[in-house]
Formats: sequence, C-alpha cells, structure tokens
Amino acid sequence: MKIKSTLVTLAALHCYSISSYAQEKAQTLTGPYLGQTPPHMTAKVFAPGIVSTPDWGDAGNFSQDMNKLYITRWRTKDGKRERQYLVYKNINDQWQKEVLPAGQRNPYHAPDGKTVFIGKKYKEMTKDGWSELKSLGPDFEKYRIMSLSASAHGALIIDEVGTNGNGLLRYSRMVNGKYEAPKAFGKEINTGTWNAHPFIAPDESYIMWNGVRESGFGSSDLYISFRNNDGSWGEAINLGDKVNTAAEEGGPRMTPDGKFLFFERVITPTDKNKKPHSDTFWIDASFINDLRPKDSQPQAITIKYTQKPALLDGRCGGDEWDAATKLSLPAQVTLYFMHDYDYFYICAAGKKEDYAVIDLMIENNTTGAPHRFHLSAQMGETILKNDKWESAADKWDLRDYAGFWVPYAGLEDQQNRKNPRFQRGTHRQVQIARKKFPGNNWNMMVNVSGVRLNGENTAVSYPENGAQKIKTTWAPFTFSK
Repeated sequence: MKIKSTLVTLAALHCYSISSYAQEKAQTLTGPYLGQTPPHMTAKVFAPGIVSTPDWGDAGNFSQDMNKLYITRWRTKDGKRERQYLVYKNINDQWQKEVLPAGQRNPYHAPDGKTVFIGKKYKEMTKDGWSELKSLGPDFEKYRIMSLSASAHGALIIDEVGTNGNGLLRYSRMVNGKYEAPKAFGKEINTGTWNAHPFIAPDESYIMWNGVRESGFGSSDLYISFRNNDGSWGEAINLGDKVNTAAEEGGPRMTPDGKFLFFERVITPTDKNKKPHSDTFWIDASFINDLRPKDSQPQAITIKYTQKPALLDGRCGGDEWDAATKLSLPAQVTLYFMHDYDYFYICAAGKKEDYAVIDLMIENNTTGAPHRFHLSAQMGETILKNDKWESAADKWDLRDYAGFWVPYAGLEDQQNRKNPRFQRGTHRQVQIARKKFPGNNWNMMVNVSGVRLNGENTAVSYPENGAQKIKTTWAPFTFSK
C-alpha cells in the first residue's frame, strides 16, 4: 500500500519559517482562484500544468484572505527525495510566483489570522508583532505529528505517524493560556487505518480527514464527521463518489471562503515508465451539507404560549410562569420559557446561594448572525463578528428587549463607595420582542453562570455541550402559536 509514502508528505503544508522569497514572474494569471474556472459539482484537477504537474506530487493551500496560494511539491529523483515550496501572490489582480530557497517551508496560519504553527511550536500576533516561539507543551512531544489543523476558537486537531497505519487523530483546546493534552477521538473517527491529514471547520461544526476502511472505495478515502448538538461527534461519513475513487485520496480542506473543497488524488500515468504522482483537485463544496444526517438533529423544544403578562420581578414562581416550558439543568437550575403574541420570556432559577447569571444566545434567521444577551449586574447585547462579541448597542439601550438584572444589595465599602454586592437567590428574567428575530423557529443556547455545585462556582447550559460561539451546537426552539 502506497498511502504512507504518497500522502504523508501533505504534512508539509503545515510547516513554517520566516525568510525572504526568491521571486519570479509567473505566466499571466488574473482573477480569483489563480484565474481558474470553478469546477461546479465535478471534481477537477486544479490549475493543471501550473499547480498540478506530472513531474511532482502537489498540494495547495490558500491563505485566509485568498490572496496567496501556498504550494508544496515532492518527488523522488535518482533515488533521492526532493521537496519544493512556492507561493503565488495576487498583486494588483495578477498572480506572481515566488519560489522559496531550499530548506524553507510554507506557512500554516490558523483561521483567526493571529496564530502561526511551526512544527510543535507556535507564534501569536501581539500589539508589538509576532511573539517568540512557544512550545505546544510536553504532552505533544510524544507524537510524531504530520498534520495540524486549527479552528477559529482555538481547538487543534493533529494526526501522528503510527506503525502500519495505526496512528490516531487527536484534539486539544487552549485552557488558561495552555494547550491541554491531546485526546484521541472515539471510534466514530478513529476506525480503520491510515487516519491522517485532518481538517476542522473554523466553527468546529465538522471534521474531515482521509483514512482506509473496509467499506471504502478501495484505498484511502475522504471522510467527514459532523458535530452533534450535544457536542459529540457523529459517525464518520464517506464523502462519496463525487471525490472518492479506487485511487488514493487525501488531505481534505476547505477554501477559507467556504466555497470549494480541495484534496489530493494519486494519479497513475498511462505511461508505465512514469511513476504515480499526487495532483490537487477541487470541487464545489455545497454537496457537503447534503451529507449531514437529518435524524442527528434534536427535536425542537416547544415554547408554550401564555395569556398572562410576565412580571419581571426576579421571581419565576408567580402564577404567570405556571404555563411555561420547563427544563431542568445540573446544579438544581431550572429554565422557564414562554411567549405571548409580542414577546419571548425566559427565566433562570437557581438555589438560594446562586447568582444565576444568564447568557442567552439567539441566531438571527435572516442574517445568520449569532446574538448574545448578557444579564448580570448590567444588561447588554452583542453580536458575533470575526469570532469576537461586539457591542450591538449601548448597554442601557433596551429597545426590543428588557430584563430584571440588578439584584443590588449595597456596597461592601460604604465609605469609599466601592465593591457593590448583589443578592443571591434571585431569579434572572429576560423578555425579547419577537419582532427582533423573524420566524417561529429560533436557534438558541442558554448559559447560566454564578451557580454552586459541589462547593464550587460553575456554569451550566442548555444544550449541555453547547458552545457560545458555535451556533451549530445550539438547540432549536419553536413557538407554540
């Protein structure tokens, strides 16, 4: 099997060193995607004769702004392994080719544009420029990593050089400024052999990789696992005959604009005197959404209708909340949901020692933008832009929403008017005008912090494994009428 020797070199896409480039003028290429005609729903060789060449194995990767295309090439000549690294830069709508000096490699930038990975080390962008190299940590040293992929939220996915294809795919998250020890995915992903070259979606909604399974098309195929609403990973799905063949396919990755899937395929020349080589292919990525299992999505939770107006008094126990839909969470926290013709109401009730601070996330069905309503000592609305929560309005501008948010209990330092205290045991309530978010079906997540569990402060949420910045991990809600 040639999988290890042929596809393992794709890991070179994820290495980086700083240097000047040797520059040369390429043939005239203008327009997006190196001036190539999009392939639509049939996988085609990308830039034949330019990127994909018969004398080299080739792999290409666009920069986040789509104005650079990094190419890694490899071949065996006269019994010696050779590599070449080059980049095409879009300058004034004309792509120019630059070849790196021997011994230097192309970069791998995380989707946030603020992190560069260099083997088992990384750099971060600071206000003063790039930081010094930092180690991923001793927990990474035990693995011979070939490829690394990062999400916009800081998750890392790595593979490893195993023995006879037994390497596992692992993930790690940044916790308190350090990457946690890589943990192996379950059998949903780590089944079969030669699992390698992972790609995680920027929003962590799916993972793609290549591997060999008995149910495949004959050799290394491309697979995908979608993240379920509860945060778990779904069973691996073969990407199908649109991309997989009896030949070896590997190295799946999406273009940063999300429109096209790129991957490599080993081509066997008809001329028996020539050796097989790897070419870069691309295809319209819209078919990937069709692979998402329909039955993996949870049923929508129905929000009950009330004819009694909700009183925002810091209590969910009034009779106006009797009609509410109720959800029980850990730490003895209960969520109440109800609506009338004009408003949606939510209340979080904890124990007498809890603060029960609410963060309510709602997706705008029209724009797709995630909104967050924070209800603690103050109340405000933010919108997720470029992976950051940015203020939607002044925190006191409560048009279209309101809540009970200041259970004020005086000052700890009365003399200096400092250190306000807040009452425990009050319930947090929010009302949102239904006109603010169109439709009768809302995608939402609720996080309740400032609650006590086993003697410690913690936070609980619905869905349990939902992530505030990843709307695909939220839950569907529907209004009863």
